[in-house]
Amino acid sequence: ALSLERHAEAQVRLGDRAAARADLDRALPPALGSRIPSHLVIRVHGVRVLAADSLGGALGVIRDAERWLHEAPHVCDPCSMGFRIAAATACACAGSPSRARAHLAEAERISGLWQGGPWSAALWEVRAEVRRAEGRRAQAAALFFAADEEVAALARPLEERRCLAAAAAC
Repeated sequence: ALSLERHAEAQVRLGDRAAARADLDRALPPALGSRIPSHLVIRVHGVRVLAADSLGGALGVIRDAERWLHEAPHVCDPCSMGFRIAAATACACAGSPSRARAHLAEAERISGLWQGGPWSAALWEVRAEVRRAEGRRAQAAALFFAADEEVAALARPLEERRCLAAAAAC
């Protein structure tokens, strides 16, 4: 399940969302049936949000994952970060900043356990998306620039270009 999830994540990065969804469809049953679903299932859901073929599809995945989160006896917080970040971003892009803020708050709580790194940078970007969804474009641009500084320090050029483009679009 983990190998398929990671391969799907790579497929998303390469732009082949259909291949990613196929991997994720194969990954979910063994993740659910594993001895460690609290780690694996939420990771699969996080990539499912990224691999969705539309914003509506992403919101459907988020609803499924939220239902699973509600019913699960335990979910590994660090393993849920990918889902929380993807869900907050998708909700903001769908024009639902209040829903995005709920996932962002959980991601911020979890991220507080570790200082710096890619999670911190991702949170700046999500905060920017929420501000943009609220129509606060100047604040969004400033937050995208903050995210850009963080990802530049981590030597992540794809994320850096995305943040700069988003800041410029604001």
